[in-house]
Amino acid sequence: MGTPDKRVLYITFLGVWVSLIAGILLLVKPSIHIILLAILFLISGEAVFMVWGINRTDFLAKNKAKDSQIIKGNKSLRELFFTGTATLVLSIILLLFREHLEGYVVQLTSLGLVILLALQWSCSARLYKTTKKKTAWFLLFFVIVLTAGASLFAIFPLFAVETRFKVLAALCFLSAGELLINFGYTMWVIRSFVAPKERTLPDKYPAVSANT
Repeated sequence: MGTPDKRVLYITFLGVWVSLIAGILLLVKPSIHIILLAILFLISGEAVFMVWGINRTDFLAKNKAKDSQIIKGNKSLRELFFTGTATLVLSIILLLFREHLEGYVVQLTSLGLVILLALQWSCSARLYKTTKKKTAWFLLFFVIVLTAGASLFAIFPLFAVETRFKVLAALCFLSAGELLINFGYTMWVIRSFVAPKERTLPDKYPAVSANT
């Protein structure tokens, strides 16, 4: 399975700020909420595609790598491509039909949050399968709970109108905290467990015999 790809991790780190801004917009409730939400999704989608494009070019240039590395690179690039596509499509829909979607701010924000948490879910599951640590399991469980909560808001109009905005804003802030903690913990795992292996001597430098 391997550790999560750093390219995907950087996108989840961007998601920290997207979640925070979405939560603030839910509390402030500006008159142009739909337009601001569309711009937020548009910028996020462009950032994802920028990372995808740069890394796809680099991936094709290094196509002579081992098969396992190619498979991992392909999977990470697919995750970035689908995330960027979904985010851009959502932003275009918001801009084209903004007059008809004014009453669905909560559902649309929840949908964007689900896309982001689904990407984090993939990273957390990969991390837990690699490390089998309780911390990784807890972070995976928490992101599943947050995804379920965001999915409910995207499907059903929970709570009264005022309470609905506040609860979803709290969910956005919790998601931002979860994404930030996951990013920090995963980067620590990569540096602690992957970096030492990369520093080991290659086969062309055999161990020195005790008789020499």
